[in-house]
Amino acid sequence: MNSITTTSAFLLALLALAPATAAQKGRYVAYTGGRVVQAPGKVIEKGTVLVKDGRIEAVGKEVDIPWQAERIDCTGKWLYPGFLCIATRSGMKGRPNPRFKPFAALNPEDGAWKAYRRRGFTTIGLVPRGQGLAGEITVIRPVGKTAEAMTLIKCAGASLGARMDGNSARAVVKIMESGKKEVEARRQEAEAKKKAAAEAKKKAEEEKKKKGEEKKGEKPKPKPEPKPKPEPKPKPEPKPKPEPKPRPKPRPIPYPRAEPKPTPKPPSKAKAPAKAAPAPKERKVPDFVALAADVIEGKVPAFVEVYGPTGLLYLAKELGELRFPMLLLADDPNRSRNLPPISVLADKIKKLKAAVALPAAMARIPLRQPLLHPVLELQEAGAEVVIQPGPPGELDDFRLRLARLVGYGLPAADALAAITTRPARWLGVKERVGTLEPGKDANFVLFTGDFLDLKSRLEGVVIEGERVYEFDKE
Repeated sequence: MNSITTTSAFLLALLALAPATAAQKGRYVAYTGGRVVQAPGKVIEKGTVLVKDGRIEAVGKEVDIPWQAERIDCTGKWLYPGFLCIATRSGMKGRPNPRFKPFAALNPEDGAWKAYRRRGFTTIGLVPRGQGLAGEITVIRPVGKTAEAMTLIKCAGASLGARMDGNSARAVVKIMESGKKEVEARRQEAEAKKKAAAEAKKKAEEEKKKKGEEKKGEKPKPKPEPKPKPEPKPKPEPKPKPEPKPRPKPRPIPYPRAEPKPTPKPPSKAKAPAKAAPAPKERKVPDFVALAADVIEGKVPAFVEVYGPTGLLYLAKELGELRFPMLLLADDPNRSRNLPPISVLADKIKKLKAAVALPAAMARIPLRQPLLHPVLELQEAGAEVVIQPGPPGELDDFRLRLARLVGYGLPAADALAAITTRPARWLGVKERVGTLEPGKDANFVLFTGDFLDLKSRLEGVVIEGERVYEFDKE
């Protein structure tokens, strides 16, 4: 009786667990009633964001919410896409070098990731810094117990350092020139393969045509008449077997018999098979040259660090007519009070067809320059501007600095784009993050009001459907 009771209890426990497991695989969460800022300049009043398994299932004012979905009331709150940090070197160990890979130096236990999450950053670009080619750019999310779990893209671009001297600028250009030569070698290699494939196809078609003509010219052979079967011969009668004669005894041999030597076989007159032509050796290309070639071809961008107008002048001079997708990481002009902002060379930046990443600390421009607004000047010149939030120690002032830039005249939509859609494109993750659209990662932040209003508070942060920060629990 006890065994039956135990078995029944075990089965009931399994049945109770089964629905929970199924619900976990297709888990729905609906954030309802909030002011959804789907993208810069695109707002849905009293909208709903439906999340399934870490992805956005639907966004809109009228969304069909499944009955089993968990509902979270966001009335009075503002939902924004998760912020992106365009460039940081936090959480990495090791010195930069041309083969530096941030993925290999990533430290998941670094306290910087918590600091970024608490300020609403859901995607981060790890950009090593140094002279010349500093290494690869890796894109991560600031959650995960392993480097593999944190990484979104291992190599999203190349980090280059032009700094503020001619030697650094020449090192950058030398690397990019080697990439240009590699692009030409790739082009010639592709043309050779294409030509060889075309010749092989042509030869095969000629052989096929020749065989078809031969078959067409042959006359059909007459079928041979069947031969008459011969009559079976009568079987002869079996002869009696003779009786076996006794074998004579072998005579003894007084000495050992020499074994006969094998006669050597005459050499074969058949020709040895011709050796196949050796396969062409693959070209060995250094990693940094291949990366530079990818930049020249436009597969990935280059993030070039320059120190103010002086560094940009050296870089523009050394580049000449060489062009490639380039985001200038402009250093804070307040490093030296004598350095003007990089926007004084807006015409040079426009000729380079480059975008500029300015630090949020740019809002600390001295009061004696109240009319000088680098972000606005660059945008008016046709250059795209991305905002760098700064290292973990400066994140507490990030919103304040961004609000001050808006106070200088930067449109609020451009301020949001500078930390969402624009960095998403430069980091190569625009298909996954940057806006709240169906199919993208469920990365968003919840504020009690406009995020540029310093009275509003960050209520929560969601990364791929997982709540990684809640104000009440911190």
